[in-house]
Amino acid sequence: MATRTTRLYGLHYGPNAAAGNPPFDERSSLLPFEPFSHWHLKKREYLSYILVFLFVIMGYLLGTINSVDPEHRERIRREWQRELELHLADVNRFKAERENMTSTRQGWVIEQSGWEQKRRQWKGEEADIARRANEVRRKEKSWKDKEEHERRIRDSFRWTDLTPAAQCTRYGVREYTATFVNPGQYPLSPSELLTACSNTEAVIMGHTLPRPDYCEFTNEKYIAHWSVGDLPNCRTYFEGFRDVGCMAPGSSLRRYEAHLMTLRPEDDGKMMCDTTPARLKGKSFSGPDSCVDWGKWGWWGIWWLEDPECRNLQVEP
Repeated sequence: MATRTTRLYGLHYGPNAAAGNPPFDERSSLLPFEPFSHWHLKKREYLSYILVFLFVIMGYLLGTINSVDPEHRERIRREWQRELELHLADVNRFKAERENMTSTRQGWVIEQSGWEQKRRQWKGEEADIARRANEVRRKEKSWKDKEEHERRIRDSFRWTDLTPAAQCTRYGVREYTATFVNPGQYPLSPSELLTACSNTEAVIMGHTLPRPDYCEFTNEKYIAHWSVGDLPNCRTYFEGFRDVGCMAPGSSLRRYEAHLMTLRPEDDGKMMCDTTPARLKGKSFSGPDSCVDWGKWGWWGIWWLEDPECRNLQVEP
């Protein structure tokens, strides 16, 4: 009798398990024996048991619920109603809060839009401020350049032929003249030259004078004039004060006279006498009340001072 062999799933199966082939299932001549095949057979039984158990539990619960006292059910219903109302209140509160948040968010959006508008406005103002600052810097540079140009022009000016006047004009003062010269490095019009002459500094006899007293155009030249004070060679003084007596009875005025000294022949005697200061009877005077030229005795100053004795003086018959 030939040995029966079945090829299934690429395996060989035969009746002799000792030969190394898996044993055949006695219930089938085609499938091999599987050790856990009984679980597959009883799986439906287990599921049936579970379903039965669940139906029993549900029946018990339903019976319990139906058997609850009506008052108890009413309490449960009221609790559920209260919980439902609380829940609805929470829902309404949440809804109101959400609407409030939405309104707040819309307010933020509007406010942010306002901020953006202000930011754009600020940027525009910043640009305008920057433009103005640039304009100011440009003008400052222009002014500085102009001042530097004018300074260079001023530095190029010169005074020549500085000449003192032959006589003193008054006490301590002598007139000086000089010619204003523009070297031509910076050409100027006649009016500009006259203005420059009238505003150019000079140093005369140790005195710094910011500008001349006046300038004039004469003999194709710009001539400047200064009155320079505090000059020793133009100082005169009074000497030999004498009391001449009362002017007249009841006048209360007493006459004093003094001789003007160091007056040079070329000086203006009247002007020098009128402007020469003096100190008399403890008082300072910028000049006498009057001056008189007494020929070979020179110029004399006259002062009239208050004196009570002259007021009380009686004229003898």
